Amino acid sequence: MAGEPVKCDRVVRVIESSLASSQGCVSSQIVQKFANVACKKFAVKASPAECKAFNAAAMPPTMRMASSTDLLFRAIDLQDELRYGFDDSLVIAATLQAGAGRLYSEDLQHWQRVKGKLRIVHPFFDTVREAALAGAAEVAAKP
Repeated sequence: MAGEPVKCDRVVRVIESSLASSQGCVSSQIVQKFANVACKKFAVKASPAECKAFNAAAMPPTMRMASSTDLLFRAIDLQDELRYGFDDSLVIAATLQAGAGRLYSEDLQHWQRVKGKLRIVHPFFDTVREAALAGAAEVAAKP
């Protein structure tokens, strides 16, 4: 994301807003995904110490949903109902369990309402849409 300043700025604003309002929450599944990506897939991989330090500072104020059998069963039901993969269904189940009204995700259907309580928001929807429209305009302009 370092090469995408608009996306990076948007992520920082969402995180800062969540922390400032004490309204944001992160599921343990997302913490696990982040740790894996940061230590194994970043262009400049985080060391285990850096990953621990980040998680110690950033996660406690927002990590409110723990894994449980009930959460697992809700995820299985959501997977069947929504036809998302299990990992995405688990994140949705945890978000519903936390009572959140909004879930930010690039991977799920933008603006979808789940269980009448949760709205899925693609944090870069307008950026992606603008890029697609610009690409279409470029193709249309070529002779």
